[in-house]
Amino acid sequence: MAYKSERDSKSRKNTTSRRAVTGASEGVTSPVNVPARTLRVKIFTIIFLVLLTGTSASFYRMVYIPYRNQVEHSATATALVLSTIHAQGTRQAQITATGQALEHSAATATARFQNEYRRITGTTPILNDLLGTPDLVNWETNPFCTFANGAYHVIAAQEHAFVSCTARHTYFSDFAYQVHLHIVRGDKGGIVFRANPASGRYYLFEVASDGHYALYYYPDNTGRTAKKLAFASSTPLAIGPQQENTISVIARGTSLTLYINGLYVTRVSNPSLHAGLIGVLADDDRRATEVVYTRAQVWQLS
Repeated sequence: MAYKSERDSKSRKNTTSRRAVTGASEGVTSPVNVPARTLRVKIFTIIFLVLLTGTSASFYRMVYIPYRNQVEHSATATALVLSTIHAQGTRQAQITATGQALEHSAATATARFQNEYRRITGTTPILNDLLGTPDLVNWETNPFCTFANGAYHVIAAQEHAFVSCTARHTYFSDFAYQVHLHIVRGDKGGIVFRANPASGRYYLFEVASDGHYALYYYPDNTGRTAKKLAFASSTPLAIGPQQENTISVIARGTSLTLYINGLYVTRVSNPSLHAGLIGVLADDDRRATEVVYTRAQVWQLS
């Protein structure tokens, strides 16, 4: 029995050992040995992924975002520039169109006034005076308004003063008036029209030896209250001593249209005078002046 018990004890011990072994194989996980090289590869892979992620974030933040902003800013700036260029182009086109319209309008007006001059002067004048004598319309004669050598001479010898000589048997309202003249010496010559000698009121249209013309309205005989209605240099005017020029005015109502050598120069409107005498003048602006007139013509307007 003792032997049996010992054997049983041994059997129990063997059984216990088998169970322990069996239990280890069936339910208990033993530690796994991982090679060191494999572990290093995994660590390096993890580090690379972390660095790649950080580099991508840095690239997005430090490179892509500034580049995108710059592109957007450039696109906005380009759009503004293109918009400005378009606006400037539109504005310039409008200015050009306006200028062309004004030029066309001015050219149309010039052609109309030029045609009016040709039409009027192409008819027979009611006065065609060669100014050889004063008799036809009773031109003034005095030391400053004289007839000599088949022409009418007007002399102004006082500085900053002019002399006018009127045809006393004239009185015109709507008309065209034209004279041929040349400045022998001095400064200016021209015409007066719609003149009233008693009150000293008249219009004065003169040309100068330096190439300009002027139109004035004189409201009285003081000579200090003249109103300048037009003043400019004139391309049609022949400049120089002994140069002959033709000056003309078409007076119709309040409209006064001026011509030099048959070419339109300007038109003004003034309601001050409606009718009066015609005349010629010499203007001593800085030098003693003598002007010779060889023809005076008037066309009555209907």
